[in-house]
Amino acid sequence: MAAHGVRVRVLTGRRAPVAGVLVELRGSLRGSPSSSDRFGRALTGAGGRATVEPDAGKLARLGAMVAQVPFEVAADVPLDGVAAVPLEHGPVGNPEIEIVLPPFGAARVSLELPSGQLAAADGGRVYLFWRPLGSDADWHRVGIPSAASAGGVADFAVVPLGMELCFSGSGDERRAASQALAPGPVRPGQRVDVRVRVGAQKPRVVATVIDESGAVRGGAKLSVGIARLRPSEAVLPADPARAPMRWQDADPTGRIRVSFAPTTDPAERLALIVELDDRWVDGGETLRRGAIPIPAGILAGADTDLGSIVLAPIAPARSRARAGAASRTSSAAASATTICPPGATTSSAE
Repeated sequence: MAAHGVRVRVLTGRRAPVAGVLVELRGSLRGSPSSSDRFGRALTGAGGRATVEPDAGKLARLGAMVAQVPFEVAADVPLDGVAAVPLEHGPVGNPEIEIVLPPFGAARVSLELPSGQLAAADGGRVYLFWRPLGSDADWHRVGIPSAASAGGVADFAVVPLGMELCFSGSGDERRAASQALAPGPVRPGQRVDVRVRVGAQKPRVVATVIDESGAVRGGAKLSVGIARLRPSEAVLPADPARAPMRWQDADPTGRIRVSFAPTTDPAERLALIVELDDRWVDGGETLRRGAIPIPAGILAGADTDLGSIVLAPIAPARSRARAGAASRTSSAAASATTICPPGATTSSAE
């Protein structure tokens, strides 16, 4: 155990240790709890104990000002009424800090494929919301409670009692997000088991990006999107306003892979739109754009190769607002979207 970390122990009201709780060291840089900056975090072990090591780089940047910053330790749990504990001696030199939790239960969430088998891939996240049992009130959460899945199972060591729970799977690049509702535990220490059926696997198209000279643009930073077109609309000239665009890097061979939700409208046609704007990368002058139709009837779970997509120059437009980049998200961010129940409210963990 490190000599200079902040030692924390998390307990129940009956003095039983609580494992698997994330504890954080926070500093209120502007004297307000809402401006708290995280200086370190650690997970409690079997004895309910954790040592939070302060971020040495952050402390060094504060320098002599560190003595003026109010520090506190808080348990990152989805419970109301868990107060943060102020640190009298700053981020070092404190006795062991005890945090006592109000009564709580636990939940185990199994992520299942449409076949009923566990989604064995690790790393997916499950998010938690709640509201009183039998209520149609807005969904609530404290902070952003979530748990990572391992082998298709996500464990929540702490959930509130007497609530209806909503578990939302984050989905990934190939699967849509999904959710399940279930009655939560009603007795301290009770665990509920919940199954979340993950979304069906989305179809994916593959294309090789080339420019007007035929050169493969391996490693290029691109904007990609799927346009949904009515029968009267032409694929070209491509218009990114028709499609939600997101960033994606081509691999070294110029290949891109784009998953999408299939259309349910037989009259709707899909097209892959790709943009390459070298003004964002190397100070160039050219904006290139291309599009290619997506055949109907692509099967979910399979990669369909569309061949090459040619990105042809369009009129240079240096005055084009660079703020437009804010409308694009990374592929990772787009795939990690959670299903936030209608009317969900959020409160801070303080």
